[in-house]
Amino acid sequence: MIIPPLYKWGAIVAAVVLTGIYITGLKTQLNYTKSELRDAKSQLAAIDQAGKAQKEKNQQTKAAQELARKEAERETKEQMQLAADNAVANYRRRHPQRVCPATLPPGGVPAAAVRDERDDDAGGEPVAAGEEGFIQACGRDAGRLKVWQDWAIANQIPVR
Repeated sequence: MIIPPLYKWGAIVAAVVLTGIYITGLKTQLNYTKSELRDAKSQLAAIDQAGKAQKEKNQQTKAAQELARKEAERETKEQMQLAADNAVANYRRRHPQRVCPATLPPGGVPAAAVRDERDDDAGGEPVAAGEEGFIQACGRDAGRLKVWQDWAIANQIPVR
């Protein structure tokens, strides 16, 4: 067996020590990489869980919004129908002198309406009794305006 001379033992020991340090460094790097991988997996799992929770919350919010929209739509339709149904009666109650009789006198011209002290100065022509569709349409428009104003006020939108 050949034994190297003594002056080469230092180089061999140095090579073994450096190889040990290198292997220790590789093991440390491997452990660090495994730890980082575990952390990344746990972060991905937390992100995935948060995403699922947010998705469920979004679905609940969307369902609540759809329910509120349907309820508002139903209420609006009810209010519009009520406004249209009551428009003719309200108009006749408020303005009895402006409604002409359904039948005209033999001369074809109705007599002048008796005015009370109140003058609403609405102007225009009197509405004939047969024009209830027009009055209902006015009632619907007024109802829509009221619904919009209520919505605007509830959402703090300035209404003039």
